[in-house]
Formats: sequence, C-alpha cells, structure tokens
Amino acid sequence: METKEEKIREMCKLIILHISSKKVINTSFAFRNIFSNLLGFIVDEASIIHELLLEGKLVSDGVFDNSTFYKSVSCTEKGKKYYNDNIHKIDIIESDFPDKKLEMLQFYLGLKRPS
Repeated sequence: METKEEKIREMCKLIILHISSKKVINTSFAFRNIFSNLLGFIVDEASIIHELLLEGKLVSDGVFDNSTFYKSVSCTEKGKKYYNDNIHKIDIIESDFPDKKLEMLQFYLGLKRPS
C-alpha cells in the first residue's frame, strides 16, 4: 500500500508529464509554483524531474547555472505512454483536498477542464 507521500509524488509525476506533453516548459520553476503555491504540496520537484529524465520520460536542456531548475522540459513518447497507462490508476482521496484544490489538482492532472 502506498503512503500519502508516495501518492503525492506519483500525482506530481503525472502532472509534470501532462503539462510538459502540451508544450515545452521553459523552466521547471513552473512546477514548483504549481505544487507549493497552488496545490500546497511540499515536494522536491527537481528530484522528480531528474528521475523522469533518467527513465527517458522527459528531456531537458539541463539546469540553469547555480540553480536546481531545469531548462526546456518536455515529455517524450515514453512519458506520454506512462501518463496514459497510469492516469486512471491514480487514487485521489477527495476528503484530503478542499474543493478548490481538488478542482485544480484534477485540472493539472488532465482529468478536468477548467470551470
């Protein structure tokens, strides 16, 4: 059984893959903003991105000088396949999120259109 932290990390992976499959993300700071400011997740997005890069699910132009933020992040076909194979397996416990955060989480996961 997954811990809450493992579930959140998996959701973050899927969010990164979903967003970066739509367009190239200039800086991975965008993910930090989504996770910490909008969703309230305390995660190390750089380590998640690094893991996805090693697995061949993302590509990037490396990190900015003196920073942990990645440049030009985009999803590969392998990443798109992983997203498509796993997005409907995600277990969102609705009681863990206030209504507005739940709606944003579903939007960033690609499960809901903005209202």
